[in-house]
Amino acid sequence: MLNGALTGIFWGAVILFLWWLGRRAPARPVSAVADWPEQAYSSYTEEFDLEIRARDLPALLDADGTAGESPSGDFERDIDRRREAYLAARAHGISRLVEFRPPKPPASVCLLIDLSGSMAKRLPEVLGEVRAISEWLTKHESNVAVYGFTTRGWRGGPVRKKWLADGSPEYPGRLCALVHIVVSDFGSPGGDDDWDALLRTDILRENVDGEALRWAADRLVQERTPNKMLVVLSDGAPVDDATLAANGNSFLFKDMVEAMSEIEKREHITPIGIGLDYRVSEFYPQSGFVEEGGSLIQAMIPFLDGTATGGTRTEG
Repeated sequence: MLNGALTGIFWGAVILFLWWLGRRAPARPVSAVADWPEQAYSSYTEEFDLEIRARDLPALLDADGTAGESPSGDFERDIDRRREAYLAARAHGISRLVEFRPPKPPASVCLLIDLSGSMAKRLPEVLGEVRAISEWLTKHESNVAVYGFTTRGWRGGPVRKKWLADGSPEYPGRLCALVHIVVSDFGSPGGDDDWDALLRTDILRENVDGEALRWAADRLVQERTPNKMLVVLSDGAPVDDATLAANGNSFLFKDMVEAMSEIEKREHITPIGIGLDYRVSEFYPQSGFVEEGGSLIQAMIPFLDGTATGGTRTEG
């Protein structure tokens, strides 16, 4: 009798876990169509796309009905990890920058963070270092902004639902809603509530890099400084499962390459990629690499000093 009860409890727990996982994990493409080489990049609809201040993300999640607990189980612990990384960076990491020259003023620097689900594990430390870097740049007369990008819901969210209701036309273009996030803007620094909101792992979903790059570049180009740097922090290639399943596996990759080509042609913008456990040299003409546990600040030193060459690698 006892063994039977234990068996029932075990299988009940398995079923509950699979249900929980299904609510939070992205759907993988199960019947991806072939790539269509002539297909121009497009979005099925931009009706649900948002640009939002980071501090307003909790209200958005509540309004969408997608708020959930952090998979790490401890939101407060993640806040502590971010603060500890920030203090450590200020006490030790930033000291490495002293011997280097900051970007020649006047300069504008945009730090763009990939907020996809795979970033959850290392995000507190990344945010702590990014905040310390942004403050150091500001202290040395650079104009600084910190942005992020993710999507609104798993499995394409409201866009895919609309597409299905419309009869699922072929090659529909982007099938997810974008969320572009302002953490700290030019001339308007972010507060603790902005930085802490990014640790809500229920906002970490998919990453559509091409459109995020264009969005950040459009904001950066408005700054009236001769030197502009767009620094992208990412741990992987662009992915949105609903989009790739309906448009082919190279759809988002091709648009990211096109976006980079467009940005490189813009006057005074220098695009830089920093790969977090992922090499981004195939995307960015200037790039750095940080292994897990490595120093983001150390990886960025050559670029902040203006002496970097493509393929710079930092391990820690």
